[in-house]
Amino acid sequence: MTNPRMSMYSLASEAPGGNRGTGQQSTQVSTTTLLNAIHNIYLSAQPYRLGGTVDASLGASAWEHARRRAEDGCIVLGSLHESTPSVLAPFLSSLPMSTPSSLYKALDAIQPFLRCSTPYNPSTPRQAALGVTLTINLAGNLTAASIALSQGGIDTTKGLMNIPSEAGYRAFDVFYYLLTSASTPAEREFLGLKPASQYALLARSGTYDPPSYLPTADDAAAAEDFRTALKEIGIKGASHRSFISTLAGLLKLGNTLDYNVDEDVLEDVCEDVSGLLGMEPEVLMKQCTTEDRSTFVGGLYEALVDWVITKANVAIAAQMARIKDGAESLDGRGVRTPTSNEEGEDTVCISVIEIPSPTLGKALALRGIFDDSMGINSEMIADGIEVPATGSSVLREMQNAVAEVAPDLGISSTPASRERQHELEKREEILEKIGLSADDDGFIKQLLFPVAGEGINLGTHSRLDLPALLASSRVWYHLSLH
Repeated sequence: MTNPRMSMYSLASEAPGGNRGTGQQSTQVSTTTLLNAIHNIYLSAQPYRLGGTVDASLGASAWEHARRRAEDGCIVLGSLHESTPSVLAPFLSSLPMSTPSSLYKALDAIQPFLRCSTPYNPSTPRQAALGVTLTINLAGNLTAASIALSQGGIDTTKGLMNIPSEAGYRAFDVFYYLLTSASTPAEREFLGLKPASQYALLARSGTYDPPSYLPTADDAAAAEDFRTALKEIGIKGASHRSFISTLAGLLKLGNTLDYNVDEDVLEDVCEDVSGLLGMEPEVLMKQCTTEDRSTFVGGLYEALVDWVITKANVAIAAQMARIKDGAESLDGRGVRTPTSNEEGEDTVCISVIEIPSPTLGKALALRGIFDDSMGINSEMIADGIEVPATGSSVLREMQNAVAEVAPDLGISSTPASRERQHELEKREEILEKIGLSADDDGFIKQLLFPVAGEGINLGTHSRLDLPALLASSRVWYHLSLH
């Protein structure tokens, strides 16, 4: 019986006396010739970049559980290795419900703010967690979608302020995109852009180009795609000018973060930056210490990312409204898509959370599975179900893992949590001092005070409360091996 797994070519070659192709060599090949051929193939070959692998059945199970139980679900995309590629977009596309095209455009616009090139990963995420929340009615139709960072924010120290000095490390991708030819001559002249080596924040590692092991990587091409994604979410015209002015201002202000900076250099840079950011130069030069300026750069960058995410969510909501009205399809091609228009219908939320840190991912998984004081374990015990006791060694491992990332889990009793809280309070004071001195109608005020009358709320406004989300949802774990 013929093996059904064979291809048609295999079946043809299996036949007795099958004709050889004219290109096949009938004479014997020497070992030396074969080795030389393999060596030449190796020298001329190009690496193939593998993407992440997702378990589509997990997403289907999470949705089916949420639909039947009418309760929210949370899928944690954890990583067990720092070289693991992002699987957020592939996983979203594998879910059993259609998602709007604007959601993927939004992710394309957001990710360059969060990712850096490192020797172990060409696209290393620097955020604590990035979540996509999908609101779905029980018929399986998507009714809303949004993106948010967790309150843990972004690691601007490793991604911008103090990137490792070893070769192969870069700052956030967005800065290299700004400096490419994708910026128009008028923008380059207005911003006064220089080569990347002229900016202290980018020059620490001496690495300005994408990794050589990715021969197809091209900052200029990626910058064009990034610019297109920004337009798709509404960042264009005056908004885009304010956006690139802020990025350029942050880069330039980075040249003043050396304690030994020359006084004339400090004055020139602050004059230039104040024009880009819409504020008085004396504020940066006289009223701020070097440490204050460093805190301001990191905080303003996070505020800018929050603003981009807010614009992205507005664009997603606008497309969802058009879809609900039947004016557009989920893929954005203008074909009518049947959706439910019933008000007050039952819905559930499925949150897909990407957690790139192996340490935080490990702590979340161990705590969710082995901690009997919370989650489904606590519910089963309260219902009278006997749950086998967890071994002491496992509990100890879990407690150590949780203690290592206590601030991100909302545990405020540890020294690390108290230190982070102190840093956040100090950042708030500095941002408020500088923000209040900025022009009333300036972009900086819009970034630092997104809600009128609430003061500085960076890190909480429009952010995911990760511990609360996990506590209120049925959690599923998708762990990426490498």
